[in-house]
Amino acid sequence: MELRDLASFYEIYKAKKFSSAAEILHCTESTLSARIKNLEAEVGARLFERGPKGVTLSEEGYLLLPYVEKTLFLLREARQTLNEWSSCAKGSISIAASNYISCYQLPHILCSFKSAYPHVELNVHVGRSSDVINMVRNYEAQIGLSRSPLSDPLMTSIKISQDPLVLCVYPEHPLAHLPFVDLKDLENYPLISYQKGSDYWSFINNAFSTIGFTPTVFMKLDSMEATKKMVSKALGIALLPQLAIQEELDHGMLRAIKISNPPGLSRATYVFFNRNKHLSGPLKGFLKIAKLSCP
Repeated sequence: MELRDLASFYEIYKAKKFSSAAEILHCTESTLSARIKNLEAEVGARLFERGPKGVTLSEEGYLLLPYVEKTLFLLREARQTLNEWSSCAKGSISIAASNYISCYQLPHILCSFKSAYPHVELNVHVGRSSDVINMVRNYEAQIGLSRSPLSDPLMTSIKISQDPLVLCVYPEHPLAHLPFVDLKDLENYPLISYQKGSDYWSFINNAFSTIGFTPTVFMKLDSMEATKKMVSKALGIALLPQLAIQEELDHGMLRAIKISNPPGLSRATYVFFNRNKHLSGPLKGFLKIAKLSCP
């Protein structure tokens, strides 16, 4: 069956006149009649009855109607999907991400995104969470990713992942064999922490305050990569997101111990954008992939 014959059948059914349907389809009545004859020949039945009020479907026509409607619907849906794909497959997006996300999460997202949209240009800006938020707020970036929750009526914020924190130790450490640890059990072990004032320091400090315990801080750093190196050299232990040490865990360089107290110690990752900003095809594609790519 020809799709144009099915479309002609449907328009005649709606218009109840060959002349009106011909105008809608931008063809002559004779062309329309020829299409219907072709369709009737294929199905082996008369599809229309002529009457004083125009044409109506025959019994066979009514039997055919739902199949025609479904076929035309699927065709429209296919065209829409292809149009959306075409709009998503080109263009550019600007992304602002915090340091942690740009190192440990964004590469996974962009790897999947680039496979799906190879012709989209990517502009990535890296900074502190406050800088990322300001860049999106000031339209310097179209979309932002941060570990800090956002409460701004002008922004749309979506949580895309929840990353548990673990106790990170070197393989020979006395605690390395334990499946779980209470933070109070760290009393006799030197801790490597972040510099005071950072978002990560505040988060860790609040975790210890929750259980009424003050750890022995041996060293303060402002780099997660440096912290991992120090732990691997047996200079101390640290609380780190599991995602940040996954490569070292896979190679046996570090050990991760789950934290039982306080329970549920984890950090979320958020993606956000201006609420009144139109989301282009590439941005919609990025949001969808970000939700699927983050652990």
